[in-house]
Amino acid sequence: MSSNYEKMRDEMSERFLSMDPEKTSEKFGLRKEGDHAYLTYIGEDFRISLKTGAAERNDGTGTYVTADFGDAMTIFDILTYSPSPVSPSGEYVNLGSLAALTGAFTSVAPSGFFTKQEAELTGQTDLIKKALDRPGWTLSGEADAACRIDVFRGLGACFRFWDRDEDFPAQIQFMWDKNVLSLMHYETVWFASSSITARIVRETRRLSGKDGLPH
Repeated sequence: MSSNYEKMRDEMSERFLSMDPEKTSEKFGLRKEGDHAYLTYIGEDFRISLKTGAAERNDGTGTYVTADFGDAMTIFDILTYSPSPVSPSGEYVNLGSLAALTGAFTSVAPSGFFTKQEAELTGQTDLIKKALDRPGWTLSGEADAACRIDVFRGLGACFRFWDRDEDFPAQIQFMWDKNVLSLMHYETVWFASSSITARIVRETRRLSGKDGLPH
């Protein structure tokens, strides 16, 4: 039996296929090889089957594996929501401000959304900086550890991490290009933010040796 997540992903995949995937690929300038369209999303290579709608991620070795739910949902939303490619504004706003711009259900970011990740990353600023050093991500000095991320075709987000001090707990903040809401739904921005944070946490674990993998 499929989970609700799988059903949501499959519905988005079917929507992509229903909108003529060949034309959609051309509209967004996706590279096509055989039955697949290829794109770069948050600095990683993905492909979508033009026949089945399956979304896959290059695992770094050239092998394509099933894309995570958040990645698949974001990619499908980008390709089916936006009427045309979106140019970056160069102005970055926080997630709460994005909600206010669209009249979304809430005008403020959910309190404690990244609490678990903030707790895990506390005290690991140097490792976080190393985790942020990856293709499509550019380190910046906007926080204790921060970077700018090319999410899709130049339209980006900023990840910022402030470590705990004597007055405040650790904090994660995302700033997104103001034009992102012409590229994806507000709710999808949270999927993308969560996917980015999950990558940072996984890589920080690997670098610290907590996952038992080589580092």
